[in-house]
Amino acid sequence: MTLPLPAGIDVLAFDPGLQRLYAASETGVVAVFAVAAVAADRSVTEMGRGFVGANAHTVAVDPVTHRVYLPLANVGGHPVLRVMEAGVAKGSP
Repeated sequence: MTLPLPAGIDVLAFDPGLQRLYAASETGVVAVFAVAAVAADRSVTEMGRGFVGANAHTVAVDPVTHRVYLPLANVGGHPVLRVMEAGVAKGSP
């Protein structure tokens, strides 16, 4: 399977509860993919992508809160921790 990843992807993080894959890169682009929970399906669908800040080559997911953490070394001369909240449809786990 080939995914339409943004250029320069160098780190991945997976949220097993939401079945989401986060792909980050030094270009600052992060892409989010939904991974089918059924092994026989094996489908992956891009949910979106966006710029979070240059050198976003570290990503971590809290499997309990589903928050995604992206530490950035230099945003306007200061370190910054970007935190993304996963959108969850009503009735989802």
